[in-house]
Amino acid sequence: MTFRNLFVIGVTIVGLNACRPVERVESQGSIQNPLVGAWLIIATSVTGPTGTTINENPQPGLYIFTDRHFSNMLIPGPERLPFRPDRTDEDRLAAYDNFIADAGTYEFTESTFTVQNIIAKVPNVMPPHRSTKGLTYRWHFEGDSLILTLEGGWAPPNGEITYRLQRLE
Repeated sequence: MTFRNLFVIGVTIVGLNACRPVERVESQGSIQNPLVGAWLIIATSVTGPTGTTINENPQPGLYIFTDRHFSNMLIPGPERLPFRPDRTDEDRLAAYDNFIADAGTYEFTESTFTVQNIIAKVPNVMPPHRSTKGLTYRWHFEGDSLILTLEGGWAPPNGEITYRLQRLE
């Protein structure tokens, strides 16, 4: 077999491999995104100028992460406001203010992730009104719990909001 024939065979093999569909393969030692999954909020703490308030039995809250997208819905207040047909506009506004819903994309590092909302209950945090920097959370694990800490954004001035989450899947 001549060098030319070997060269043509080699180029053909490389070309055929380049045409194969790309499969997602995690190599040993590659970093998988540990945030991916559905996470239930199991505790919160809010730190502000007057101290820290810890809630070990928070209202419902759920974060969902894929490799690139996120969604969260939660009731940040201490109580759920029930539906009543005779609710006043003031009651409805209080219930609206006591609910957060966001979804969009995120980028993460080994200690932070920054969200960019595509849709949100509050128009000011969606394009074109939001700042381009998004909201940045610090994250880490304590045992099986995912700990998310938000400074700025909706956190109290010079304070932070911390969520303890438990993986659902």
